[in-house]
Amino acid sequence: MAVFAQLERRLISERTKAALAERKAAGVRLGRERVIAPEVEERVQALRAEGLSIRAVAEALTVEGIVAPGGGAWQPSTLHRVLSRAAA
Repeated sequence: MAVFAQLERRLISERTKAALAERKAAGVRLGRERVIAPEVEERVQALRAEGLSIRAVAEALTVEGIVAPGGGAWQPSTLHRVLSRAAA
């Protein structure tokens, strides 16, 4: 039975990958919507370009009253993602 379970799992995986590739080829945006506004992303990049550390950028955004996506404090991991998207 384990062999058939593995086979079925492999078939499901193949069908899922094919369906996602088909949707992507059709121009459908995959994944969830971005929660951080483009203006905030630009501000993060500008603060980092001024030479601020990631933690200093987080503090500056908090002082400016820019709310983090989760509603809490800005996390360094969130800012790293914003900066890596800009570099790509």
